[in-house]
Amino acid sequence: AVRPECISLSHDQPTRAENSVRGRISGISHFGDVLQYVVTAGERDLLVLCPRSMQPRPALGDDVWCTWAAEEVYLFSARQAGVVMAEGVDA
Repeated sequence: AVRPECISLSHDQPTRAENSVRGRISGISHFGDVLQYVVTAGERDLLVLCPRSMQPRPALGDDVWCTWAAEEVYLFSARQAGVVMAEGVDA
């Protein structure tokens, strides 16, 4: 898991070997000085929190890259996360 405020958005593909995923902006919500983006990457949605002052600001439908630092990743077992796996669903 990566906290939403620890993910960065960019229109440009990362040039360094980073943790990254490409997706499309599928939702934007305004929360005061913070923007919450929903980025759809494949069949998954990621929540990303960015300061309202971020420039350039991605728009709905834009393709973006989400990146995060390795030290911001937290791993949990299914039991720790309280996840119940349905029969036939791959983890």
